[in-house]
Parts: sequence; structure tokens; C-alpha cells
Amino acid sequence: MFLPIRPARTIGLLCLWLAFNTSAGSQQATNAQSAFDAGEYSRALELALPAAKRGEPAASYMVGLIYDRGLSGKADPAAARAHLAVAAKAGDARAQVALGANLLAAQGDARDPLGAVELFRKAAESGDREGQSWLGHAYQHGLGVPQDHATAARFYRMAATQGHAAAQNNLGFLFQNGLGVERDYAQALRWYLSAAEAGDGVAHFNLGVLFEHGLGVQQNFAEALKRYRAAADMGQPKAQAAIGSLYARGAGVRRDFAEAFKWYSAAADAGDASAINGLASFYLYGLSVKKDPTIAARHYRKAADLGFAEAQNNLGFFYQQGTGVPQDHGEAMKWYRLAAAQDYAVAHYNIAVLYARGLGVKRDFTEAAKWHLSAAQLGNVPAQFSLSGMYLEGQGVAKDLPRAYTWAEIAMRSGFDGAAARLDAIMQQLSPAQLTRAQGLVKRCLESEMRECR
Repeated sequence: MFLPIRPARTIGLLCLWLAFNTSAGSQQATNAQSAFDAGEYSRALELALPAAKRGEPAASYMVGLIYDRGLSGKADPAAARAHLAVAAKAGDARAQVALGANLLAAQGDARDPLGAVELFRKAAESGDREGQSWLGHAYQHGLGVPQDHATAARFYRMAATQGHAAAQNNLGFLFQNGLGVERDYAQALRWYLSAAEAGDGVAHFNLGVLFEHGLGVQQNFAEALKRYRAAADMGQPKAQAAIGSLYARGAGVRRDFAEAFKWYSAAADAGDASAINGLASFYLYGLSVKKDPTIAARHYRKAADLGFAEAQNNLGFFYQQGTGVPQDHGEAMKWYRLAAAQDYAVAHYNIAVLYARGLGVKRDFTEAAKWHLSAAQLGNVPAQFSLSGMYLEGQGVAKDLPRAYTWAEIAMRSGFDGAAARLDAIMQQLSPAQLTRAQGLVKRCLESEMRECR
């Protein structure tokens, strides 16, 4: 299951409730703050706007946020930028962060990642945890700066130690995936727990994933379900989809396709691509709904159009087989390539099959071998076995028994039927020197997590 890392927490209502700094004796400013705190944003705007037009930083900050979020009507990002810039220039860290976020979200020429990073940096240097978190986000995703996970982790940690829940979650994600830090599930668990205790829904979801898959903790489906439900209650569609998956598989709960369909549907209605992709399976196999491959194809297309790699691959397979759509190998290749561009291993394998069989493309064993290799390196077991055969027969590659042995052993370790028999057959053809080379290739391949396999 995909583990999302979200941006640093958007400057939303929780941050808006930070005190509006009023000048002494300013009853109008006090009234503006009171109206703002009460959610009477049109009244707050009316009261704060005169002071903002005079260039008073606190009023400019409030007015800028109201325009930025559209709290009293339609959002006006340009007007927001103008007012936030006044407060940001005066050194208000909150305004610096809000303006930076505005510049990142802006469209066209107004978008300015470099300017946003400088604003985040100013806020971070003043010790503002929101600025530190946003700066970590910028480094993680290469927004206005070169992507640098180690630097991202450093700034996330600064914010996390100040209790910033989103930064705690994001730092946990870096530890879970070994991005900029050594992979450490215990640290991931620690930071997710801190964020979850502060009410962070994404952290609850990520905790659910750790417990569902036994990552750094004993596998516990009941705890996973508990965490997913907490995240779902906080409006996290991926958590709704995860609950649906547990019911569909009967993992820790009684298998219940109707309940699974309900949860997938809720997540799909919220626009979650993984849930839309999951719903297709219900229609494909007739699970709690009438079997309808055409509706299944429609769901795959919707999720594929959202950029979900698994759905792109599935839609490609539908076109390859003519399931729910007219058979069209060219369309199949198009969708496979989109999924493959996201390193979806099965799509790499499917492209290899099209080239090997000459479906929608000219038959080309060299191209087939290339795609089998990339799929094998991404962990696709059928591709590993097929690649072994290609090296054994010299099909699309030069015949190479040690490499044939390498991929056969890797496929065997992954439990592929027939790999052990092929490995035995290859061993009978190897000289002692070739066997030594083959064993060295296997060792290097596994130690590099497939990166140095050829």
C-alpha cells in the first residue's frame, strides 16, 4: 500500500486562530480579532481592512489570510499576496509562511518557488515551526531548491521537536523509507505516534500501515483497523480504502465484500484513485455487485486518468485482452508505458510481453529483453524467470549461462514454480569458473537490492 507523505500542514483555520497582534488602545483591532476568532470573517475583514490599507502588519496579515483562504467570499490570491507581503516584510513569521505557501500554490508567472523558499527560510531561522516544516517540505520535493532528503529531515526534526504534528508525520515517513536518514522503523513509529496523539489523520493512517504489514512492530490487523478508522474519521480517503481492503481480504475481520464495497465507495467519492481502482475489481468479478467488465474498465480509466499507476497497468491489460473495451494493443502499450514511467514493475513486464509476441508493435526480442530486465530489477518475479530463459537461449541478449543462473536463482528464491528445475539444468552446463562467477553475480545482485543486476 502506498504510504503518502503530505506537504507540511497548510496554514488553515488552526493557524488562523493565532492571536492577531493588536496595537495598544486599538478597539477596532480588538473587535476585528474577536470577529475573526468567532468565524465572522466578513466582519473581521471590514474592521481590519482600513488598518491594512495603512500598512499595519498585523491587520495586513489578517486581511491577507482572509483573501488567501476565501474566508469571506471568493479567494483572491493576488490581493492576499499584496497584504501578506506587508506583514512578511515587517518580520511576521506567520505571514512569511503564508505568503510562501501562496507563492507555491500560485499559477503562471505568479508562482515563485525560489521566493517561497526564502520566506520559509526566514521564518525557520526565527524558530517558527511552521516555517521549518514547510522548508523541510521544499527540500523533500525539490521546490525552489535541489531535492535533499537529509536537509528535509533536519528541518522536519526542528519542527517536530516543537510539536508540529505534520512535521512529525513527515519525519516518520523519512525514517520508514530511509530517505535522508537510515531506515529505522522504531523512529518512524515514534514520530507517527507523536503526530497521531496530536490528532494528525495521516499519521494514524501510516501507523495502520506499519501494523498491517508488521513493519518494525508485530503484525496486528486489529490495531491496523483501529488506526485506519481513526484516520477515516478525520477525513482520510486512503484510510477508508485501507479499511475496504481489510474487509475484502478478510484480514483481521470477517471477509465482507458488501462492507468492503461501502468503504471503497466512500474513498472513491472523495476522489481517491486507489479506491476507484479497487472498485473496478468488484465489478470485474461480481463481488457484492452485478458483474460488469464495462463498468470495471470505466473505473480503471478514471483512476488511470488520475495518474494511478496500477490502474494504468490494469486498463492496459483490459485493452490487451479486450475486456470491457475493444481489444487494442496500441492502447494497451500506451497505458503500460504510463505506468512503467512510474516504475510500476508489472507494466514493465507487460511491455516486454508485447515486444516478445509482437502485439501492437514489431516483434523485437532485444526490446523484450530490455523491458524484462527493468521489470526484474523492480522485483517482478515472472520477468526474472523469463530473463533467465533469454540468457539461457541467447534470445535478445548474448547467451550467458552465469546470468541465466543468476536470474533463475533469484526467481527460485522468490518462489517461482519451475525456477528450481531450470537452475538445476543450468548448473549441469556450468564450468567451475562459470559457477563461481554466477554465484558472485547473485550475491552482488541481492546485496544491491537489484540495482547492480544486469
